[in-house]
Amino acid sequence: MSSPITFPAAANYLSSIRETAKTARESHGIKISSEAIRAFLHSPALQDTFSPLSTAHGLAFPLNFPSSLSELNLISILSLINFGSGYRVPLHKAAGRGAWDTIRAFGLSSFVSSMTESGEDNLSARALKEMSVTRVAALMNVSVHVESPHPTLPGVTIGEIGGPLHEFVQLVSGVLTSTGEILVDRGYPDLGSFMLETLKEAERFGEGKGVDVDFLLDKDLGYAQLVRALPAFRDMAIVDGQHNVIPSILVHLRILDLSTAHSPSLKKAFNSSLSLSNIDVLLSASPDKDFTSEEKRLIRDRARTRIPEEGPVLSSDDAYILRAAAIDACEEIVKIAATDETLPDQIKQMTLPELDAWLWAGAKDRSDYRELVRFVERNTIFF
Repeated sequence: MSSPITFPAAANYLSSIRETAKTARESHGIKISSEAIRAFLHSPALQDTFSPLSTAHGLAFPLNFPSSLSELNLISILSLINFGSGYRVPLHKAAGRGAWDTIRAFGLSSFVSSMTESGEDNLSARALKEMSVTRVAALMNVSVHVESPHPTLPGVTIGEIGGPLHEFVQLVSGVLTSTGEILVDRGYPDLGSFMLETLKEAERFGEGKGVDVDFLLDKDLGYAQLVRALPAFRDMAIVDGQHNVIPSILVHLRILDLSTAHSPSLKKAFNSSLSLSNIDVLLSASPDKDFTSEEKRLIRDRARTRIPEEGPVLSSDDAYILRAAAIDACEEIVKIAATDETLPDQIKQMTLPELDAWLWAGAKDRSDYRELVRFVERNTIFF
């Protein structure tokens, strides 16, 4: 994937994503199982939880924001650095929490310290520009040192900078500093101001029909141009000459069939992941269904103390192909749901954002889903 990135036509981002995702899936031998989709749509696993989980895709913080712009700024920064899924296991080992909880801790620490440290705003564009690895690690409350045996003193260990968490923190620091530099150069005081301008212009361009998403992503009219302006939002690559923009859960649910994939490593990952999951159990009602909210919270707290099993490690190409296949699979799920008259109306009329919300929230909501192995790619800033 060393070829230079080129951008789709400004008004065709969404259609380009859909077309190239479908092409990538088909050309690499990945199948979508319509039978598995229908089993999923009619399953208690989906129908019992779709209503609450499909709408629980927002962010709420126990914070007193001084303004809506301040809240938008924090949400924008968290969205910018919402990656690190490949570091889930080392983060659990070191800090007892996964990637998203670590990113959220960074955001909360940055905001709270901004309110108490001599008026210094840790979330301003200038602060992001100076966000060092040391500062990021401190705000995340993670160590970037690894213990190794002393080369000449038996039984003695020394702490050295390095390891997967150092790599993760470096990625976060790199995204923040580069974004901060761009914002400062363009005259924005913070990322929230950039996003607000972009959203307003995209809404204006929508001419009363809401935000024009293609405009929001990239419109060459001299405005903010989200994808073109900020490389951290530029989740693109070239695979076999095609530009591609994975939830593991789709593989565990057998919706994505990798058994015929052209990539030997994807086939191996498919077989190893399925050996640990039982489709009948996954489609049944949640084992936590009858628990109270407090009981569910206790289960989640206990789960955080268990170190999850490391999933299959993917190459960058395989990860992009699998994520592209997931995009195409979600499109197919929504299409099949819309034509099934026997489904409840809410599921029959599901939208892609609602399905996306259920997939992410569902993966964390029930104990058996949380224990499923996840596909892993490290050294990426996109998921």
